[in-house]
Amino acid sequence: MYLYNQIMAFRSGARKHPEMNFFSGQMTQEEIEQIAQFYSKLPR
Repeated sequence: MYLYNQIMAFRSGARKHPEMNFFSGQMTQEEIEQIAQFYSKLPR
């Protein structure tokens, strides 16, 4: 999933954005998966 991969990139530091690096580090693995699943189910 695109969003999941992007959040994980922020979390690892591969992508740089101060707020996203901070918030992605505060989320649990389960929360990241739930957020990605939620957005993947929205109509395009």
